[in-house]
Amino acid sequence: MPTVANASLLLLTSGARRVVGQSVLAILALAGVTLVSVRFQPDGPSLTSAALVYLVIVVLLSLNGSFTAAAVVSVIAVVFLQDLAALPLFSLSVR
Repeated sequence: MPTVANASLLLLTSGARRVVGQSVLAILALAGVTLVSVRFQPDGPSLTSAALVYLVIVVLLSLNGSFTAAAVVSVIAVVFLQDLAALPLFSLSVR
């Protein structure tokens, strides 16, 4: 019996499934780069190296995927980069 997620994928054409799959894979790659850059440099992640890897991911997706997928992933990459660059305003601490 198909679940809701499987039923929604059945409604998509094969081209749309490919675009969604590539977008999800690229977003996971962006999240992985973000986690690695924060993990290895917790005091201040290198924004230039993260931005370069983000750009490579978006360019590879645009070469292989569709314009819509590249546009969505590039907006998400900007949001991730903004999250890396922003200083935390509040912090939780227990004393």
